[in-house]
Amino acid sequence: MDSRVEPPPFAVAIVGMAGRFPDAEDVDTFWQNLQQGRTAIRQHSPSAAVLRAAGANGAGPVTASVLGDAECFDAAFFGVDPAEALITDPQHRLFLECVWTALESAGYDPGNSGVPTGLFAGSCFPTYLLGLLAQRPDLVAEHGLMPITVANDCDSLTSWVAYKLNLRGPAMTVRTFSSSSLVAVHQAAQSLLSGECDLAVAGAAAVKFPQAITYPGVSSPSGVCRALDVGADGSIVGNAVAAVVLKRAADAIRDGDHVHALILGSATNTDGSRRASYTAPGVAGKTAVVAEALANADVPAGSLGYLEAHAMGTKLGDEVEIASLAKIFGSAKAAQPCFVGAVAANVGHLDAASGIVGLIKAALMLEHGRLVPQPNFRAPNSALRACANLAVSAQGGEWKGDGPRRAGVSSFGLGGVNAHVVLQEPPAVPAGLPTGEPELVVLSARTPDALTKMTERLHNWVQQRPTTSIGDLAHTLRAGRPEFRYRRAVVAANHRELLSALDDSATVVADDATRSRLAAAGADWVAGGTLGNVAGNGAARRIPVPTYPFERTSFAL
Repeated sequence: MDSRVEPPPFAVAIVGMAGRFPDAEDVDTFWQNLQQGRTAIRQHSPSAAVLRAAGANGAGPVTASVLGDAECFDAAFFGVDPAEALITDPQHRLFLECVWTALESAGYDPGNSGVPTGLFAGSCFPTYLLGLLAQRPDLVAEHGLMPITVANDCDSLTSWVAYKLNLRGPAMTVRTFSSSSLVAVHQAAQSLLSGECDLAVAGAAAVKFPQAITYPGVSSPSGVCRALDVGADGSIVGNAVAAVVLKRAADAIRDGDHVHALILGSATNTDGSRRASYTAPGVAGKTAVVAEALANADVPAGSLGYLEAHAMGTKLGDEVEIASLAKIFGSAKAAQPCFVGAVAANVGHLDAASGIVGLIKAALMLEHGRLVPQPNFRAPNSALRACANLAVSAQGGEWKGDGPRRAGVSSFGLGGVNAHVVLQEPPAVPAGLPTGEPELVVLSARTPDALTKMTERLHNWVQQRPTTSIGDLAHTLRAGRPEFRYRRAVVAANHRELLSALDDSATVVADDATRSRLAAAGADWVAGGTLGNVAGNGAARRIPVPTYPFERTSFAL
């Protein structure tokens, strides 16, 4: 029986998501890796920069999780001069592409969403700037220190992306160390609920240069992240960039948006001074932030079936976090234990991006109704053993239980800034537009090669999803994509026709009046016209379809 219920009036919907993760170029691949319990942590040969920093011969292999081609960027697509791209922090470049992809995944034209769109995000310290100053004095002499500083300052992260995408809502860079991105989600939700914006993007870019580094005293000597495990001996550095698109839930349902999960409530606070030191974790603040988020969500602790912990694999930090959760969930009335997991075991500790990646993981679990396995887990740490209401799902499986599925996501910053978000599974999805009526499906790209790649992506996507509504697909591509120079239009009434049309360079044969009208409109659009004479179906929904295939080139120092 479907337990899904209508969302409360204060709920915020996650309507889009995007990211680049270690061993995963997109969210779909990331979800596959999570289901399989895969880890992306590897040994890497130290770079020349690391060797110099260690004193020529003091550095051995470094264990970390890294992004492939992190130095690459589609500068031409965004109208960024190559010289400007080279001096710009790659975190900003990666985040610009990520925000574009997230908005497209939500079914909105990134450059023209039609509503005030806010942007809230964080990033790591700009280590790229250090390398630029040390290795490329010629660039400093050519551009001057001021442009280079602006292009690498963390404060430019959101304002630069907002400038490039013409976003007109609030744009705020959040800097609270590892909790930055989940604090950004909280700020984005508050901005939506206050009416400050109607669409919001929240996320982070956390990429070091070089990516494979260690933090003495924190990094795992065994090279394994055993978050929540009795054998936890330290963290592993990870790198990622990710973002979610948020909208007031009532508006999302009204507008036919695809909802991955609902945010029922969130909270932020700080630990204050009642702890061992500025960088030491505190129990009281972490307990309080979870309690406040639950109160804001107006749900009891016992209704949560999963908690995505900040746990980064350090013995003290993990046990302090579980001890804080036990104060709330230890006495909760629930039919079964609340499962706990931590994505750090899969991809390492992601610094400023840890919260947003944990949020995406939890949202995907809610959307698909599945718990994912916790890698490198053998036995619970002492804090978990002391709390019967908390358990680790080592093997994963179907998410069982009565009532709507709910989850909590925690993220904690080095200086004591805490954040917690309460999620709920998405509301029941209405049936898509019936297949059978001819639809005009359009694609456009900046270059011929990108159009070819886009066509291939859509073909593969449709082939793997035979139940997708062609009407919803056509609506999303017409209403949620910009119009570029190189275009393609096909007419299809079902999956077989669409796959055939995408395989062929010609439009589907127009053998009746409706097809003839759509084919003529498509031909006019391909020639540079508009789609104004193609009436949309008011019942059509936005669905997550393949996004733009960027054509990246390297901008390594």
